[in-house]
Amino acid sequence: METIIPNDYISGFVDGEGCFALKFRRDIRHERPNKPVYFYWDVEFAIELRGDDKELLEKIKTTLGCGKISLSKRGMARFSVNSTED
Repeated sequence: METIIPNDYISGFVDGEGCFALKFRRDIRHERPNKPVYFYWDVEFAIELRGDDKELLEKIKTTLGCGKISLSKRGMARFSVNSTED
């Protein structure tokens, strides 16, 4: 059975370890004539921990029902949500 974490625990955890980012991005469409440039906003919510804490991030992901988990070459585990619908 998957463990669901209480919302107040997640809230406190995010307060200490999480971050929200709003990024202004530039995208060049190389496949189109004249290679037009587009600008857009990208949002992200993330929590990054040591790799041995990945299980906790998996429980947070299960509880929230969205996001993805990735591992870095530095041995860090990162939970992130980039979809504005989520």
